[in-house]
Amino acid sequence: MSEFVGIDISLLTLFIALGIAVGALLAPRLIPMVHLRRARLAAYGLGISVLCLIFVTDVWAARFVLFIAGICGGLFVVPINAVLQDIGHRSVGSGHAVAVQHFFENIAMLTVTLVYTWAIASGVAATSVMWVLGIAVLLFAIIIAHFLPEQGQ
Repeated sequence: MSEFVGIDISLLTLFIALGIAVGALLAPRLIPMVHLRRARLAAYGLGISVLCLIFVTDVWAARFVLFIAGICGGLFVVPINAVLQDIGHRSVGSGHAVAVQHFFENIAMLTVTLVYTWAIASGVAATSVMWVLGIAVLLFAIIIAHFLPEQGQ
């Protein structure tokens, strides 16, 4: 039985990865650098999809929501990465900018994983953790959207 649980979890990961790939493919068409502020809509969608996971009780529904979350993530990250590389190229060098960006992304993922693990180990309900995560994503999306330029530079 536990072997099937591992397969189900890996399939959930597959659906989010497929969504990210689709979002990354769509990003140049839907969010060109001159319309960077559109990326905020994808970030909002990511937060909302995380919140939707709270209500999912079926594995296929979970796969669908994770696929949508992946699309939103790809649509958000690709244009932001492009702008950061452009800014980095003009200042410290795009390699340095990407290295710093990846460092902070990895620190953020590690922090969220540690907090999630601690919360679950402490007896906090997974749905409560998902509420907090979804709201945090929405709040950070609002903050990031505030700093996005009106048009690409």
